[in-house]
Amino acid sequence: MLPDLSGQPLDRYQLVHLLGAGGFGQVYLAEDRRQPSSAPVALKLLTSCPLTPADLQTFLNEARTLLRLRHAHILPLLDLGFERKRSLPFLVMAYAPGGSLRQHLPRGSRLLLSTVLSAVSQLASALQYAHQAGVIHGDLKPANVLLDAAGRLLLSDFGIGLLTTSFATSLTPDAGAEGSAVYMAPEQFVGQPQRASDQYALAVMVYEWLCGTPPFRGTYPELAVQHQHTSPPPLRERAPELPPAVEAVILRALAKQPAERFPSVEAFATALKQAAARQQSVDLPQAISASDAVAYRHRGALYEQQGDVERALADFNEVLRLNPTDAIAYNNRGLLYAEQGNFEQALADFTEAIRLDPTDGTAYYNRGLLYKQRGDVERALADYTEAIRLDPSSALAYRKRGLLYAEQGDLERALADFTEAIRLDPSYAVAYVSRADLGVKQGSFERALADYTEAIRLDPTLAVAYTNRGLVHYYLGKFERALADYKEAIRLDPTYAAAYTNRGILYARLGDVEQAFADYSEAIRLDPSSAHIYNNRATLYARLGDVERALADYKEAIRLDPAYAVAYYNRGTLYERQGDVERALADYSEAIRVNPTSVLAYYNRGNIYYRQGDSERALADYSEAIRLDPTFTAAYNNRGALYEKQGDVERALADYSAILRLDPLHLDPTSFAAYYNRGRLHRKQGNLSQALADFTAALRLDPTNPALQQALNEVQQAIKGEGRS
Repeated sequence: MLPDLSGQPLDRYQLVHLLGAGGFGQVYLAEDRRQPSSAPVALKLLTSCPLTPADLQTFLNEARTLLRLRHAHILPLLDLGFERKRSLPFLVMAYAPGGSLRQHLPRGSRLLLSTVLSAVSQLASALQYAHQAGVIHGDLKPANVLLDAAGRLLLSDFGIGLLTTSFATSLTPDAGAEGSAVYMAPEQFVGQPQRASDQYALAVMVYEWLCGTPPFRGTYPELAVQHQHTSPPPLRERAPELPPAVEAVILRALAKQPAERFPSVEAFATALKQAAARQQSVDLPQAISASDAVAYRHRGALYEQQGDVERALADFNEVLRLNPTDAIAYNNRGLLYAEQGNFEQALADFTEAIRLDPTDGTAYYNRGLLYKQRGDVERALADYTEAIRLDPSSALAYRKRGLLYAEQGDLERALADFTEAIRLDPSYAVAYVSRADLGVKQGSFERALADYTEAIRLDPTLAVAYTNRGLVHYYLGKFERALADYKEAIRLDPTYAAAYTNRGILYARLGDVEQAFADYSEAIRLDPSSAHIYNNRATLYARLGDVERALADYKEAIRLDPAYAVAYYNRGTLYERQGDVERALADYSEAIRVNPTSVLAYYNRGNIYYRQGDSERALADYSEAIRLDPTFTAAYNNRGALYEKQGDVERALADYSAILRLDPLHLDPTSFAAYYNRGRLHRKQGNLSQALADFTAALRLDPTNPALQQALNEVQQAIKGEGRS
C-alpha cells in the first residue's frame, strides 16, 4: 500500500494533503508549482495500475482524448502524466469542493422522482457527449459524481474507465472493488465494456435512488453472478408508489444484453422523463381512508421532507385524532413544533412519545436537543445518555453528549464520545470537526489538523471545517494555508461570519489593515450580535491609535456580552496606555470578577498596584497569576523584583531561578533579566562565582549590553582581588 505522499512534489505538482483513497488509487489536493496562484486541483495517483513502458505510451495516446472533453456536467481533466519512480500514471482534474453524491446520499437514501429525473438529465447529457466523442466512462457510480459550488452534477474519473478498457487484463477484482461492481454491467465482468454499459450503471443508480438499495449486493464474485444471471427484484416491490411505466423503463435499461437496452443513454433519459410525465398523480398519496392513521403518518412524513410544514402538521394531527397512542406521530409533530419555535408544545409531544414508548431512543434524543437549546444542560445530558442506552449505535447521540461534556470542561469524556461516534459512523464528518475542536482546546494541533482534513475529505462543502482548520494553520504560523482555508470557507458559505472574523485576524497579523477592517465589518453585518467580532475590530483600532473607535467597539462588545472578560481586559489595557489608571483598574477588576481565571488581568492589575506602591495587592495579584499559570515567566520576574524590593532575597532568587527552569532554551526575553538580576543578588550576597556564571550566561543572550559588561568586569576584578589576597 502506497504511503501518504502529502507535502511531497509529484512532477510539476505539490501534493498538499490526501483527500481520499480507493480501489484505484489516492486522490490529493494539489497545487501547480509552475502557477502558484492558480486554483488548487485534484490529482489522482493510480496506485493499482502500474504500467509497462509499452502500456504507458498507449495510455498517454488514448488519454489525450479525455483532455478534449469539455461539457457542463463533466469534471474537466486538466493534465495527465506518469510517476516514474513507481511506474504509476496520474490524472489531474479540476477540484470540485461540493463532494460526491455518495457523500451527500449515504446508502439507504431515497429521492423523489422529480429529483432523480433532474440528476438523470444532467448525467445522461454528459455521457451522451462522451459517447459521441468515442469515450466510455466504465466506472459510473455515486462516488464518481461530484457537485460544484452551485450544486450541479459533474461526472468524474473518465480516466479510470480508460484504464479499465485498455488494460483490463492487468486489473484484479480488488481494483474495481465491490463499490464499483455494484454498478457494473454484465458485459464488464468479462472485459467487454461498451457504451450501453454506462446506461446500465446509470439505471442501477436510478434504481437505488428510488427505493434506497441497489438491485444487487454482495462480494465481487457474488455481484458478477447476479449481474450476469439474476433478474433484478421488481422495483415497485420496494417502492410501491412508483408508476409502473417508470419501473418498466428502468428494467429495460437493466437488461442483461446490451442490445436489449435503449439505443443510447440519451434515449433512456428521454423515456424515463416521458414515463414520469404520464403519471397523473403527484408523488404523495392523496386518497387515504379516514381510518388509516398509519397512511396519514407516512404522508405527513413525506410532506415534512418536502418542507410543507402546514400539511405535515395537519396529517400528524389527524393521526393522533384517529390513534392517540401513536408515539411516532407525537415525535414527528414535536419536531415540527420545535422547528416553528413552539418549544412548550414540542416538549409536551416528545414527553408523550416517551411515555407511550419508553424504548424509543429517538424521542429522548430529540427532547435532549430541546433541553440543550433551552439551556437545561442537566436534563439534556440525561436524555442523551438514555438515548445511547436504548440505541448504543446512535452516533448522533454520542456526538451531542460529547459537545455537552466539552462545554462542562469534561474533555476526557467528550473525547471518548466523539471517538465512539466516529467508530459507529466513519463517514460522520461533523463528528470529526467536533473532535478536532476538542483537540484545539487541548493543544493537540496535529491531531486536530488530521481530523479537520478528514472531515473535509468526507464533506468538502463543510465551511466550518475549513474555517477551524485555518485557525490551526494560523496558530502554527502557516499563514498561506490559513488564508486559503478561510477563502474556501467564505466561498462555500458567504454568510459565515466566523470565517470573515478569522480572516480579518490573519490580515491584521499580516499588516493588511484595510482588508482586516473590511472582513471585521462584513462579519459584524452578518452577525451584529457577536461581541467577539466587535472586540477584534476594537483591538485593531487600538493598535492604529484610533482610541475613540476602539473604545466604542469595546463598549458595544461589553453591552452585547456583559460577562465577556476579554473585552474588559482589552479595554483596560487601552485605558492604561492612555494613562487612565483608575478606569484600567476598574476594567481589570471586572474581567477578574466575570472570569476569576483571567491570568493577564491579575498580572496587569498587579503591575498597576506595583507602580502605585501597593506592594501587598501587587504581590497577591502576581501570586494568583502564577497559581493560575505556573509557567507565566513575566509574573515570576515582576514578583521577584517586588520580593527584592522588600528585601526578601531568598524568594526573589527562587522566582528568578523559576524563570530559568521554565525556559531552559532561553527563548523568553525574561531569561536575560533573570540571569542578570540573579547575578546581582548573588554578588550582593558575596557569591561571586555564581554571580560570574549568571552574568556570563546573560552576556551570551545580550552580548552588547553595556551595564551587563560593566557588572561582569567588576565581578571578574573582585574575584582576581580575592585571589591576590
